[in-house]
Amino acid sequence: MDYPKQSAALTAHLAQTSGGRGIAAVKGIKRTVTELKDQLLFIDTNNTDYIKMRNAIEEGKRIMLEHPEADMSGFTKARPEP
Repeated sequence: MDYPKQSAALTAHLAQTSGGRGIAAVKGIKRTVTELKDQLLFIDTNNTDYIKMRNAIEEGKRIMLEHPEADMSGFTKARPEP
């Protein structure tokens, strides 16, 4: 959550030329670059679905930071020790 743009959900099926890992969305044997390009979910970071996912991850980070859990700085809902 510290770096939403580096999320595994975003980078897995993003083309390597755009900073992703370039994993095909279809299982099977190794493919050529041309074949792989047709099977990636995101060719670049301008893809509408990529942007929607990135925005959702960034919103999740914002909400998480507004409501910190016990292992995060800013946590204030601890019960007093007995």
